[in-house]
Amino acid sequence: DTERRQRLGALYVDRAWCGRCIGQALLAKALGWRDPARPLLLEVATYNRGAIRFYERNGFVRLPGGEMHGAIPVLWMEHRAAPA
Repeated sequence: DTERRQRLGALYVDRAWCGRCIGQALLAKALGWRDPARPLLLEVATYNRGAIRFYERNGFVRLPGGEMHGAIPVLWMEHRAAPA
């Protein structure tokens, strides 16, 4: 099923601009470009609790397991495909 997944590579907002809905607008744009029939996958640093909460509020769920991305521990999150 991994070949069906789409991947969001990176979404960053400078700390000075946090809380101004810029991240929400960027994610909305990314979700608008995706194929809703396919799940969307992203990785987030396990220590970035704010980002994890942000993605969870926007429909992403944590996937089991985790891994290291270089020296950074990450977890995978997925925005499920829309029901057919």
